[in-house]
Amino acid sequence: MALHQNRQFQKVGLPEFLLLVLLGGAALCVTLWWQERAEPRYAEAEGRVVEANLSWVHYNATDMRQKVSLTYEYALGSKTYRHSWTGFWPEFGSPNALPGDQLEPLCTQGRPLVVLYDPANPDESHLHPPEETGTLLYGGMALSSCAIAMIYCALFYPAWRFRH
Repeated sequence: MALHQNRQFQKVGLPEFLLLVLLGGAALCVTLWWQERAEPRYAEAEGRVVEANLSWVHYNATDMRQKVSLTYEYALGSKTYRHSWTGFWPEFGSPNALPGDQLEPLCTQGRPLVVLYDPANPDESHLHPPEETGTLLYGGMALSSCAIAMIYCALFYPAWRFRH
């Protein structure tokens, strides 16, 4: 004779819906963070300045800064790539960093540069490392959403809190 068990299942309510939303949000944030970390890391190549000029522009109402516009090229194997860059030259955090008062030599044709390129797509290049704020943002979102989901599961989820 089989042992009869009397189980009662409750309907899915708001607490279970909130739990699923929190876990789904945590999974989404972890996925975004993981994809951002998997972005291509750049390899270095030797490049050179083809053409460059400096111009003074108003950075804000009172501050004048030099804006750099340059064309550079780099060779990988037998193929040569040429790109342009315009902006305020960084003083630190880049292999091509220069102090603001030493930008004049940058306008010399043939001046060597370090070019950062994507090995999977060599036509994509940068002169300065791209900002990685997305990785920190998505990492923080993933960590906080997982923590909120765990706190909800441990402290607030009624089916677990009132368990005997």
